[in-house]
Amino acid sequence: AGMNADFAIIDMHKPNMQPENSIVKNLVFSGASENIIMTAVNGKILYDNGDFIGIDTELLYSDTKKICERIFA
Repeated sequence: AGMNADFAIIDMHKPNMQPENSIVKNLVFSGASENIIMTAVNGKILYDNGDFIGIDTELLYSDTKKICERIFA
């Protein structure tokens, strides 16, 4: 209580995550974006079932494109 939490909820019941011999290895070597159900940072949900919460995705994508253009120019 009183502490902020960072966490992710991952769907382990997808074919790419089977068999569940080693969850860490599955996450590192087989995990994909479709396995992510929810993420939270500092106790605030940022992503939930395919939707970014409180984030202007068009602005995010535009800014990301500009940054990449500067880096790779």
